[in-house]
Amino acid sequence: WEKHSKEFQNQIFFDKKKINKNLLKNFFKFKTEVGLFSVASPLTEKKTKLSKYIEIIQIIANYHSLSKKVKHEILRSVSESKLFNVDSIIYRNQLLSDRVHSQAYYLSQIKKNTDLQYDDKIFFLDIGSGYGSFSRLFMNFFNNSKGILVDLPETNLFASYYLSVNFPKKRIKFFSDLPEDFVIDHKFFDDCDLVILPPFAVKKISNDLIDLVVNTASLGEMSVEYGEFYLEEINRITKKYFYSSNRKNSIDSIWSGYGHYKYKFKYNWQTILYENSPTWHLEYLGRIIK
Repeated sequence: WEKHSKEFQNQIFFDKKKINKNLLKNFFKFKTEVGLFSVASPLTEKKTKLSKYIEIIQIIANYHSLSKKVKHEILRSVSESKLFNVDSIIYRNQLLSDRVHSQAYYLSQIKKNTDLQYDDKIFFLDIGSGYGSFSRLFMNFFNNSKGILVDLPETNLFASYYLSVNFPKKRIKFFSDLPEDFVIDHKFFDDCDLVILPPFAVKKISNDLIDLVVNTASLGEMSVEYGEFYLEEINRITKKYFYSSNRKNSIDSIWSGYGHYKYKFKYNWQTILYENSPTWHLEYLGRIIK
């Protein structure tokens, strides 16, 4: 990720100072080895007509197979953002991709297996939030929720733009807006709906504030050092639930990683879900008991 952060910097900035606004507005066309953008825009890459046709059939078939696993009010509503130039599959007026399918599954599992209601005032934390795609879906359903997104600074730049466009009426704060001594507590959200932060700022979150911590396909790609940092903070700040969909371990993987088997839970956690998910990861949902 250090390599990719530098790659992002080189393409996003002119002379390391000015933002390439045209690239930011069309970031789904961003050329990178990272699947961060391409998974949401599966027809962008140069492919033969036959390969695109096969891709379309596979994604539509996956959509229907998910109807057995995903709550119908979620599956029938999820879509890649229609405010961006994504080359996704248009089906039933939804922009479909493997990414939005996975996120529909995560969202449905959270709704089915927790006591969180769509109209509740929920404080959630999305670790490894990318450009904000899952947080957008979550806030569309849990529309009174207040969110904290945490990722690398270069990735946060995309999230800042993406979420500002999708939620023009939401009050979004960025790390550069905050004083050095800021603290994220209930009062912080009196004039804020979303805040986007770099990793170290997780320490600024108050104890037992977060109703739901979410991490998908991210902890398993971190170093052990970073993984342990996040688990320590998750134990400290979680009030209710932690949902994880990550690799079990780093065996036979390109990542040195912090798979689920290395998670260090400080307090007692009631295990609600613990199984292999359709996203090819180990799915875990726990409720903290302090």
